Amino acid sequence: MAGWTAFGNSFTTVNSLGQSNHMTGLQAYTKVNTVNALNGDAQVSVPPALPVFLPPTTTGITVTAGTQLLEVNGASPAAGTKFMMYAAAQVSAGVSFVGNYKWLATFTTATGSEFVLTSTYTAAFGALIIGKKVFVKVVQSQAGMQDNGTVYSAVILT
Repeated sequence: MAGWTAFGNSFTTVNSLGQSNHMTGLQAYTKVNTVNALNGDAQVSVPPALPVFLPPTTTGITVTAGTQLLEVNGASPAAGTKFMMYAAAQVSAGVSFVGNYKWLATFTTATGSEFVLTSTYTAAFGALIIGKKVFVKVVQSQAGMQDNGTVYSAVILT
């Protein structure tokens, strides 16, 4: 457990209020193995090496209600990196921040430089509604570790 305690203290996390914290060993172990479980990766008993994340290659989202399309635009993740997609339920177009995201899918490659989330999003939150706003958070993951993510939002078009 000492290895996990040192691991938890070796990096800083930022909570939803913008406060910096260090994890306990148990929190670090749980975080790494929860991310591994979501990504379909093996559980680990030894802390991983801290990853180096490249700047995200995603560029935005496209959302339309008529054809029920929600996709994240951008290139595929770098080798050894996965893109974990989180989203929030549709909100009023005037909302500029949401804090409650749900994991939808993990991608290792893109189809035509896009990550299509339509079916997983509508299964989780219902059909896309014209005039509502959607928030998607793209989080890079390596060996059970995640970056802080990049948030995209768009108002749903026809």
